[in-house]
Amino acid sequence: MKETYSHSSGCDEPITSVNNHSFCNSTFNKTIEALTRATYGKIFVVDFEENNVSYCPQSLLYINEFKCENDKEHGICLNKNITIQADHRILSIISKVVLPYYQQLPADERINYITNYDVHVMNEEKKEILLNHKIIPIELTQNGHIRTAIVHLSLSLQKCSGNIQISSHLSDIVWKYDLHQGKLSKTIKKKLTTKEIDVLRFYLQGLTIPEIADKVHLSIDTVKWHRRKLLEKLDVKNISEALAYAVTNNMI
Repeated sequence: MKETYSHSSGCDEPITSVNNHSFCNSTFNKTIEALTRATYGKIFVVDFEENNVSYCPQSLLYINEFKCENDKEHGICLNKNITIQADHRILSIISKVVLPYYQQLPADERINYITNYDVHVMNEEKKEILLNHKIIPIELTQNGHIRTAIVHLSLSLQKCSGNIQISSHLSDIVWKYDLHQGKLSKTIKKKLTTKEIDVLRFYLQGLTIPEIADKVHLSIDTVKWHRRKLLEKLDVKNISEALAYAVTNNMI
Protein backbone atom coordinates (compact mmCIF):
# COMPACT_ATOMS: atom_id res chain seq x y z
CA MET A 1 0.00 0.00 0.00
CA LYS A 2 1.26 3.46 -0.86
CA GLU A 3 2.05 5.83 1.98
CA THR A 4 -0.01 9.00 1.72
CA TYR A 5 -0.16 12.44 3.26
CA SER A 6 -2.93 14.97 2.89
CA HIS A 7 -3.43 18.37 4.45
CA SER A 8 -6.21 20.89 4.08
CA SER A 9 -5.47 23.63 6.60
CA GLY A 10 -3.89 27.00 5.84
CA CYS A 11 -0.25 27.98 6.14
CA ASP A 12 1.80 31.03 7.05
CA GLU A 13 0.94 34.49 5.74
CA PRO A 14 1.32 34.87 1.97
CA ILE A 15 4.14 36.65 0.23
CA THR A 16 3.05 40.22 -0.29
CA SER A 17 5.92 42.21 -1.76
CA VAL A 18 9.06 42.24 -3.83
CA ASN A 19 12.14 43.49 -2.02
CA ASN A 20 15.32 43.56 -4.08
CA HIS A 21 16.98 45.94 -1.59
CA SER A 22 17.43 43.21 1.03
CA PHE A 23 20.01 41.52 -1.17
CA CYS A 24 21.94 44.63 -2.20
CA ASN A 25 25.72 44.74 -1.82
CA SER A 26 25.97 41.11 -0.76
CA THR A 27 27.98 38.25 -2.20
CA PHE A 28 24.80 36.23 -2.29
CA ASN A 29 23.09 38.90 -4.35
CA LYS A 30 25.96 38.91 -6.84
CA THR A 31 25.77 35.12 -7.07
CA ILE A 32 22.04 35.24 -7.78
CA GLU A 33 22.55 37.95 -10.38
CA ALA A 34 25.18 35.78 -12.09
CA LEU A 35 22.80 32.82 -12.08
CA THR A 36 20.09 35.04 -13.54
CA ARG A 37 22.37 36.03 -16.41
CA ALA A 38 23.34 32.40 -16.96
CA THR A 39 19.70 31.30 -17.07
CA TYR A 40 18.44 34.33 -19.03
CA GLY A 41 16.28 35.62 -16.20
CA LYS A 42 14.60 32.33 -15.36
CA ILE A 43 15.05 32.49 -11.58
CA PHE A 44 13.91 34.53 -8.62
CA VAL A 45 14.48 34.20 -4.86
CA VAL A 46 11.71 33.92 -2.28
CA ASP A 47 12.08 34.77 1.40
CA PHE A 48 9.29 32.79 3.07
CA GLU A 49 10.10 34.10 6.53
CA GLU A 50 9.78 37.76 5.49
CA ASN A 51 6.89 36.98 3.12
CA ASN A 52 8.43 38.63 0.09
CA VAL A 53 10.41 38.05 -3.07
CA SER A 54 13.98 38.93 -2.10
CA TYR A 55 15.31 39.01 -5.63
CA CYS A 56 13.52 39.24 -8.95
CA PRO A 57 15.18 40.07 -12.29
CA GLN A 58 13.64 42.88 -14.30
CA SER A 59 12.38 40.44 -16.91
CA LEU A 60 11.46 36.87 -16.04
CA LEU A 61 11.03 34.12 -18.62
CA TYR A 62 7.89 34.93 -20.65
CA ILE A 63 6.73 37.22 -17.83
CA ASN A 64 6.93 40.99 -18.20
CA GLU A 65 5.04 41.84 -15.03
CA PHE A 66 5.78 40.12 -11.73
CA LYS A 67 3.67 40.66 -8.65
CA CYS A 68 3.00 38.72 -5.44
CA GLU A 69 -0.53 39.16 -4.15
CA ASN A 70 -1.86 39.00 -0.62
CA ASP A 71 -4.20 36.03 -0.92
CA LYS A 72 -4.92 33.91 2.15
CA GLU A 73 -6.88 31.39 0.11
CA HIS A 74 -4.00 30.56 -2.20
CA GLY A 75 -1.10 31.19 0.16
CA ILE A 76 2.27 32.25 -1.24
CA CYS A 77 1.00 32.92 -4.79
CA LEU A 78 4.39 33.35 -6.42
CA ASN A 79 2.83 34.42 -9.70
CA LYS A 80 -0.93 34.24 -9.22
CA ASN A 81 -1.52 37.46 -11.13
CA ILE A 82 -0.32 35.90 -14.41
CA THR A 83 -1.36 32.27 -13.74
CA ILE A 84 -4.62 31.36 -15.45
CA GLN A 85 -7.64 31.03 -13.17
CA ALA A 86 -7.97 27.29 -13.78
CA ASP A 87 -4.50 26.69 -12.30
CA HIS A 88 -4.94 28.75 -9.12
CA ARG A 89 -5.86 25.52 -7.36
CA ILE A 90 -2.35 24.22 -8.02
CA LEU A 91 -0.79 27.29 -6.38
CA SER A 92 -2.97 26.67 -3.34
CA ILE A 93 -1.88 23.01 -3.16
CA ILE A 94 1.78 24.00 -3.35
CA SER A 95 1.36 26.50 -0.51
CA LYS A 96 -0.95 24.57 1.81
CA VAL A 97 -0.01 20.94 1.22
CA VAL A 98 3.33 20.46 -0.52
CA LEU A 99 5.59 23.03 1.16
CA PRO A 100 4.32 22.24 4.70
CA TYR A 101 5.10 18.59 3.99
CA TYR A 102 8.82 19.37 4.23
CA GLN A 103 8.48 18.96 8.00
CA GLN A 104 7.56 15.31 7.43
CA LEU A 105 10.87 14.65 5.66
CA PRO A 106 14.05 13.62 7.54
CA ALA A 107 15.48 16.77 9.14
CA ASP A 108 19.00 16.28 7.80
CA GLU A 109 17.73 15.72 4.24
CA ARG A 110 15.08 18.44 3.79
CA ILE A 111 17.41 20.95 2.18
CA ASN A 112 18.03 18.51 -0.68
CA TYR A 113 14.39 18.14 -1.72
CA ILE A 114 13.04 20.10 -4.69
CA THR A 115 9.37 20.86 -5.33
CA ASN A 116 8.39 20.61 -8.97
CA TYR A 117 5.10 21.68 -10.64
CA ASP A 118 3.61 23.09 -13.86
CA VAL A 119 1.09 25.91 -14.33
CA HIS A 120 -0.15 27.91 -17.31
CA VAL A 121 0.78 31.59 -17.37
CA MET A 122 -0.46 34.32 -19.69
CA ASN A 123 2.22 36.13 -21.68
CA GLU A 124 2.08 39.69 -23.02
CA GLU A 125 0.34 38.43 -26.17
CA LYS A 126 -2.39 36.91 -24.00
CA LYS A 127 -1.33 33.40 -24.94
CA GLU A 128 -1.15 30.57 -22.44
CA ILE A 129 2.29 29.06 -21.83
CA LEU A 130 2.88 26.02 -19.64
CA LEU A 131 5.82 26.77 -17.34
CA ASN A 132 7.64 24.38 -15.07
CA HIS A 133 8.49 25.70 -11.59
CA LYS A 134 11.19 24.23 -9.38
CA ILE A 135 11.36 25.46 -5.77
CA ILE A 136 14.93 24.82 -4.60
CA PRO A 137 15.54 25.46 -0.87
CA ILE A 138 18.54 27.57 0.08
CA GLU A 139 17.99 27.74 3.83
CA LEU A 140 15.58 26.20 6.34
CA THR A 141 14.28 27.59 9.63
CA GLN A 142 15.04 25.81 12.91
CA ASN A 143 11.66 24.08 12.81
CA GLY A 144 12.23 22.79 9.29
CA HIS A 145 10.24 25.27 7.19
CA ILE A 146 11.79 26.69 4.04
CA ARG A 147 13.26 30.10 4.89
CA THR A 148 14.59 31.07 1.45
CA ALA A 149 14.46 29.32 -1.90
CA ILE A 150 15.33 29.80 -5.54
CA VAL A 151 12.42 29.34 -7.93
CA HIS A 152 13.57 28.23 -11.38
CA LEU A 153 11.28 28.67 -14.38
CA SER A 154 11.48 26.80 -17.68
CA LEU A 155 9.18 25.71 -20.48
CA SER A 156 7.32 22.62 -19.34
CA LEU A 157 7.81 19.40 -21.27
CA GLN A 158 4.47 18.08 -20.00
CA LYS A 159 1.11 18.17 -21.77
CA CYS A 160 -0.95 19.64 -18.93
CA SER A 161 -0.63 21.55 -15.66
CA GLY A 162 -0.08 19.93 -12.27
CA ASN A 163 2.67 17.28 -12.22
CA ILE A 164 3.40 18.16 -8.58
CA GLN A 165 6.19 16.24 -6.92
CA ILE A 166 8.88 16.45 -4.23
CA SER A 167 12.17 14.68 -4.91
CA SER A 168 15.85 14.62 -3.99
CA HIS A 169 18.89 13.57 -5.98
CA LEU A 170 20.04 11.69 -2.85
CA SER A 171 16.91 9.55 -2.53
CA ASP A 172 15.04 7.01 -4.65
CA ILE A 173 11.74 8.20 -3.17
CA VAL A 174 9.49 10.66 -5.01
CA TRP A 175 6.38 12.17 -3.45
CA LYS A 176 3.72 12.87 -6.09
CA TYR A 177 0.48 14.76 -5.56
CA ASP A 178 -2.64 13.22 -7.09
CA LEU A 179 -5.00 16.05 -8.10
CA HIS A 180 -7.98 13.69 -8.21
CA GLN A 181 -7.41 11.98 -4.85
CA GLY A 182 -6.11 15.14 -3.18
CA LYS A 183 -3.08 13.62 -1.48
CA LEU A 184 0.65 12.99 -1.73
CA SER A 185 1.74 9.42 -2.45
CA LYS A 186 5.20 7.92 -2.12
CA THR A 187 6.62 6.25 -5.22
CA ILE A 188 10.04 4.93 -6.21
CA LYS A 189 12.12 6.57 -8.93
CA LYS A 190 12.26 4.75 -12.22
CA LYS A 191 15.75 3.64 -13.15
CA LEU A 192 17.33 3.02 -16.53
CA THR A 193 20.40 1.00 -17.43
CA THR A 194 23.55 2.69 -18.69
CA LYS A 195 22.78 1.57 -22.26
CA GLU A 196 19.23 2.90 -22.06
CA ILE A 197 20.52 6.26 -20.85
CA ASP A 198 23.05 6.28 -23.70
CA VAL A 199 20.26 5.69 -26.21
CA LEU A 200 18.22 8.56 -24.75
CA ARG A 201 21.22 10.87 -24.64
CA PHE A 202 22.04 10.30 -28.30
CA TYR A 203 18.38 10.71 -29.28
CA LEU A 204 18.51 14.06 -27.49
CA GLN A 205 21.47 14.99 -29.68
CA GLY A 206 19.41 14.21 -32.78
CA LEU A 207 21.13 10.99 -33.83
CA THR A 208 19.32 8.30 -35.81
CA ILE A 209 19.15 4.66 -34.72
CA PRO A 210 22.00 3.59 -37.07
CA GLU A 211 24.13 6.48 -35.77
CA ILE A 212 23.35 5.53 -32.16
CA ALA A 213 24.23 1.91 -32.90
CA ASP A 214 27.59 3.05 -34.23
CA LYS A 215 28.22 5.23 -31.17
CA VAL A 216 27.43 2.54 -28.59
CA HIS A 217 28.98 -0.29 -30.65
CA LEU A 218 25.77 -2.31 -30.81
CA SER A 219 23.62 -3.66 -33.61
CA ILE A 220 20.62 -1.67 -34.82
CA ASP A 221 18.27 -4.37 -33.50
CA THR A 222 19.90 -4.18 -30.05
CA VAL A 223 19.46 -0.40 -29.96
CA LYS A 224 15.80 -0.85 -30.88
CA TRP A 225 15.48 -3.38 -28.06
CA HIS A 226 16.95 -0.90 -25.54
CA ARG A 227 14.57 1.76 -26.84
CA ARG A 228 11.58 -0.53 -26.39
CA LYS A 229 12.65 -1.46 -22.84
CA LEU A 230 13.13 2.15 -21.75
CA LEU A 231 9.71 3.10 -23.13
CA GLU A 232 8.20 0.29 -21.08
CA LYS A 233 10.06 1.31 -17.92
CA LEU A 234 9.04 4.97 -18.20
CA ASP A 235 5.49 4.03 -19.23
CA VAL A 236 5.51 6.36 -22.23
CA LYS A 237 4.35 5.92 -25.82
CA ASN A 238 7.26 7.29 -27.83
CA ILE A 239 10.81 8.57 -27.62
CA SER A 240 9.68 12.21 -27.40
CA GLU A 241 7.71 11.46 -24.24
CA ALA A 242 10.66 9.47 -22.91
CA LEU A 243 12.99 12.44 -23.43
CA ALA A 244 10.53 14.78 -21.74
CA TYR A 245 10.26 12.45 -18.74
CA ALA A 246 14.03 11.96 -18.51
CA VAL A 247 14.83 15.68 -18.70
CA THR A 248 12.13 16.65 -16.20
CA ASN A 249 13.33 14.03 -13.73
CA ASN A 250 17.06 14.75 -14.23
CA MET A 251 17.79 11.29 -15.60
CA ILE A 252 20.01 12.56 -18.41
